[in-house]
Amino acid sequence: MINILSFVQEIQQAYSRLTNLTLLIVDEKGNEITKITGENSFSNLVYHDFFKEQVLEGFLQPLSKIKQVVTLDTVLGPKMLVSPIYINEKLSYYILAGSIVEENSREFIKKNIMEQVENPDEYIQALDYSISNTTAKEISNKVDMVKKLTHIISSHLNSEFERKNSSQFLSKVNQNLDEIKTGVTTISSFIGGFDLSRTKIDFLGIAMEREEGQYYVEAIIGENTEAIKGYCFQLGEGFFGRTLVTETPQFWKNISNDPRVNIFTANGLEPKSLVCTPIFDNQRIKGVLFAGSNNEELDEEISYERSAIFANMLSLHLTIDQLKEEQQNHLMKLSTFNEIFRVITSVDDIKRVLYILVDISINLIRGSFSTIIFKPEQGESRVEIISRGLSSDQINDYCHDVALRAFSKDNSMDYDVRNPIQKSTSWGANVLEFPLVYNNQLYGVLCVAIQPKVDPENYKSFLSTLAIAGGIAIHLRLNQTGIGTENYKVNLLYKAMKGLNKDKFTFTTKVSELVENFSQTIKESFSKSLKDASLLVGYEFYFIKENVSDKKIIAILQGCNDLLQGNSTSHSEYSKESEILALIYYYVQKKEKIDETNKLVNISPAVRSQFKDFINKNNVLESEIVLNLDKKPDNIQNKETVIKEELNLSTRELEVLKLVLKGCSNNEIAQTLFISDHTVKNHMTKILNKVGASDRAQAIAKVYQMGYSSSM
Repeated sequence: MINILSFVQEIQQAYSRLTNLTLLIVDEKGNEITKITGENSFSNLVYHDFFKEQVLEGFLQPLSKIKQVVTLDTVLGPKMLVSPIYINEKLSYYILAGSIVEENSREFIKKNIMEQVENPDEYIQALDYSISNTTAKEISNKVDMVKKLTHIISSHLNSEFERKNSSQFLSKVNQNLDEIKTGVTTISSFIGGFDLSRTKIDFLGIAMEREEGQYYVEAIIGENTEAIKGYCFQLGEGFFGRTLVTETPQFWKNISNDPRVNIFTANGLEPKSLVCTPIFDNQRIKGVLFAGSNNEELDEEISYERSAIFANMLSLHLTIDQLKEEQQNHLMKLSTFNEIFRVITSVDDIKRVLYILVDISINLIRGSFSTIIFKPEQGESRVEIISRGLSSDQINDYCHDVALRAFSKDNSMDYDVRNPIQKSTSWGANVLEFPLVYNNQLYGVLCVAIQPKVDPENYKSFLSTLAIAGGIAIHLRLNQTGIGTENYKVNLLYKAMKGLNKDKFTFTTKVSELVENFSQTIKESFSKSLKDASLLVGYEFYFIKENVSDKKIIAILQGCNDLLQGNSTSHSEYSKESEILALIYYYVQKKEKIDETNKLVNISPAVRSQFKDFINKNNVLESEIVLNLDKKPDNIQNKETVIKEELNLSTRELEVLKLVLKGCSNNEIAQTLFISDHTVKNHMTKILNKVGASDRAQAIAKVYQMGYSSSM
């Protein structure tokens, strides 16, 4: 601020000399902003005796609407020039310039001095000594000079205002990003602390969904906005609801007579323009960020761009919160499964296994009942029922129906543990039915009632895992093979992963297959522990340590984790097994790009070389090369430049064209480039004209004819 005032003061000093006027800049209340320049004895006397702060404020008050330099008569008769300075289109300061004595007015001024001043001789002597008569033409010249001074100072202060406004915006963006990173963000804090006085915005707010289809204004800042907080609206209702329906940013101007503005006018606001931007949570619309101005029209493009940045940050915040919640739920499920796994692997009685499954499912879901229809002997017609929450009549009704559907010889039921059957009982309960199956052998059905108004999807994943574990446990106990052994635990965990997380199960299977194939290729006989360790890479290491006691498996997985984190495992007896597992894990994780494995710096050259040979030999039959013998490949960057120059495209138009060629819609282009849909349409019109095409398809075809490459 000191540097700004210093510049203004210097400019003011220079114009005092040019105009031979006393100059001063004050705010709306008469407070001095600059020091007086071009002082003379008469102006000093008048200013200090007649223009105290309170008097000057009253003198300026009627001038609050002026837009240019005005000439005023002072109390003693000399004239004064007053010029308004507008910052961000708001009246902020005045330039005061005087004193001007017109020709033939000196005697009149002296008369006024004699009548109104206690020491008139001092005033008259100062007047004659320091103020010359001014012609009409000279006055006109002085007015022009003051106009130029006003323009210079206004331009400088507005430029500084824009700089500070941008700085404030960036500062708020950085603050919000820091709060997102540290996890302390709230809806209110996202806009709280934003200084609207430095912007053209008079109010800024956020509306969020509380219930399905019901949205509320959660936070709003600006004068007279308190009553709007808590305002409720639905999809399609008013400005906000329209934004939700279209799922695209909206900008309205000249809305004073729009009936939808009633929500604002009813609460003392009279917006002239309004911008609304949708807020998303993982592709689902969750709310609206809105901003408006009561006094002037907002700049459409700037409003779109800045509101898009804030809305995208809010969407990021919501997505991160959702991911944190999902991660927490996953950890809770994993912890619960940990306990279930321990219990199932520690009991030998099959009935106890069935009771455990029933009790855990009913306590987890909090439904009205849980039951298992179990067929112990495949050749017999007898089934057993283990139930919690069902009466005898309900068992005879519902469980009999399940048994017929599942075990009758002519049944056509195709049970899939990952996609359970959803049924309703005769008394109206919603039920999920999960098969207890192993190697296509159906042993029973776990049936769990879901509470009303509860989304079954919330429980399918965990209950599927529970059913997989139950099916394996039943099979092993009926066949009495390997119960309680490490191999039993490893295979149970591997199968259970299919229900816990299908993507991790697929990933683990790929790693395990590569480990086995690679081991066979290099003709080394590794311990079975390497194969077992590969079946467990989808779990957190702490979970494996708690549930697997085989020290070899633990050592291999520990070494694998160390290598993936950039550490060495040379101290381990199983370092080579760990290297193989880490190398294959990383290879699969990086979408099977062999060059990416070079980033694992602690893999021995021998293992790395053997693995690359293995991959290259396995991939050679799956690769193909397309040759174009008639044309040499163009340099992509040169071709891009040629297309830009031949079509006379601007840099922004080229960016838009490249996104069009990638199949992006106008809305997707706007979000990618942080511009409005309207701006995208303007760019598209220009591009079509330059390409000589009537629509997108024709434009794409013509650009490809010019040699466009999809890798541009």
